[in-house]
Amino acid sequence: MNIKNNVIRPAWHSIRNYILSKRYKNLSSKSIDYSKPLVVFVSHSSIKGGAPLLGLHIITKLKESGYEVFSVVLEPGELLPYFYDASPCCLCLTQKSFEANIGKLSNIHFAICNSAMTGKYISLLKNRDIRIVSLIHELPNVLTTMNGINKAKSLLNYSDRVIFPSYMVKKQVLSFLNYCDSDNKCVVRPQGVYLKHKDTSTKMTARDLLQNKYNICLRKKTILNVASTSSRKGFDIFVKMAKGNPEYQFIWVGVKKNAYYKSVINSIGGEIPPNFYEVGYVNDPAELFNFYYAADAFTLTSREEPLGSVVLEAFSAGLPVFAFDGCGGFVDIIEDGRTGFLANTVDEISMMDRVKYYFELPSTDQDRIKKNCIECSEQYNFTNYVHFITDCVSE
Repeated sequence: MNIKNNVIRPAWHSIRNYILSKRYKNLSSKSIDYSKPLVVFVSHSSIKGGAPLLGLHIITKLKESGYEVFSVVLEPGELLPYFYDASPCCLCLTQKSFEANIGKLSNIHFAICNSAMTGKYISLLKNRDIRIVSLIHELPNVLTTMNGINKAKSLLNYSDRVIFPSYMVKKQVLSFLNYCDSDNKCVVRPQGVYLKHKDTSTKMTARDLLQNKYNICLRKKTILNVASTSSRKGFDIFVKMAKGNPEYQFIWVGVKKNAYYKSVINSIGGEIPPNFYEVGYVNDPAELFNFYYAADAFTLTSREEPLGSVVLEAFSAGLPVFAFDGCGGFVDIIEDGRTGFLANTVDEISMMDRVKYYFELPSTDQDRIKKNCIECSEQYNFTNYVHFITDCVSE
């Protein structure tokens, strides 16, 4: 029996949800404009993470396209106020609350379920004959860890269309759940780049801005990663890379999980490597892109990653991405030697071998790879992605 998954994790989530729901209890929802076609958007969470952030941008784009959106959030988090600000919204911690809030709505055009974890209540939507398009971002390990196997099965059974971010994710999830897509409801579409850089920053101007704000001296070869500090994201691998390669500068941008952060630092002797800098979460897109512009390489150290919006963001800034082969759907777009490099084993030595190989290439080859990255990112337009979603339910 996995005590952590079956006892400790659910208990912790219940306590956390209670605390956060009290914190955000005074949020008030906007009124619904029924003169526009109504879309119900279900988000499994509102933490500062990939799927909730993607959801907020989908909601914004839907509204720009003339839809009214009613958001249903199943777990509270730091982004919950942003959901309430973006559209009419409710927080539903129970099935009873979900059913009651959906029951108040009329003339629902269709529903979008964002992530496999929303499958817990999807049958309630289907019972009202609502057409549903669902987005599955999770790979099998995450489904297992988050007790999401039955939720994912429900999502597959009740959805009219299911969109995966890559062919690898689709193949692994359907195989893991033993699901036969006999009616071809499962399709693949990478989400595209929803964060765009709006200025013409150069590497030098970006570095000057970051050095002045954060009081760090960036080295000639700067390595970047953007993610929460967790084992799945390979934070420990990134720190070990920094410790073993003092000639490089390593920067980590993302939500800091203090307990895990401290355990990783303790595992390497208790001292933060002088060439390692942890920034924390960066909310401003312009500032975030300054990190992309200032870097020379992006190392996606994730042990498991469906696709990763950060990959396309890095590409759009002309930044090659290094990742572990076979660890996620990013293999669909990270072409070894063309838009980045894939390491064969999941460790810091294998990753750094590929990074060093890249920096030993002639400048003309490096420039070619950077150009390929930009061209690749331009193929994934976020507006087209959202239109693809809406087209799926109007077929």
